[in-house]
Amino acid sequence: MKDKHILRGKERRGPISWMTRNPVTSNIIMLILVLGGLLQIFNIRQEFLPNAELDFVTITVPYPGSIPEESEQAIVRAV
Repeated sequence: MKDKHILRGKERRGPISWMTRNPVTSNIIMLILVLGGLLQIFNIRQEFLPNAELDFVTITVPYPGSIPEESEQAIVRAV
């Protein structure tokens, strides 16, 4: 009887073929990865609103009844 991992005289190679020949070892590797992920989930820093510095400032000064040039000369240049 031919071996399961040999196909038409060629030996199959690769990670999937190795895992089919070694199911216990591949399950142990999977268990280690899952447990490692579960242990690290508590160390992940989560923020609802992260701290961020803005590089600009917006100033709004209402000056009703004026045209833009008057606002610029009277208020904006003074600010």
